[in-house]
Amino acid sequence: FSADRAQERVSVGQYGSLIASVPKNITSMPITSQVECARQQRFSPYENNGGTCVAVAGQDYCIVASDSRLSQGYSILSRTTTKACQLTPKCVIASSGCNADQVALHKLLKFKIKM
Repeated sequence: FSADRAQERVSVGQYGSLIASVPKNITSMPITSQVECARQQRFSPYENNGGTCVAVAGQDYCIVASDSRLSQGYSILSRTTTKACQLTPKCVIASSGCNADQVALHKLLKFKIKM
């Protein structure tokens, strides 16, 4: 700890206590430095729904696999959503991330292939 900071034992409930470093002259500091401001969640149209996709290829084979869980944060929205899509008899795509982007990409690729 630096010389201008003091050690203080802080209680953390049933888990005991920890030693925190606080400035010695905390009363003379600006209010914004004394209290950590809450972080505001900003709007984002992109929701990372997660997922796992993997592919293994050999000389005469290819295996593509993906999970089927669709989640948002800690909530499971579906356990049967596919992340893999067969575009042609010999072409498969698997993607993870934002489910809306996955569905849009799979539909667009199928449409382009049929043209």
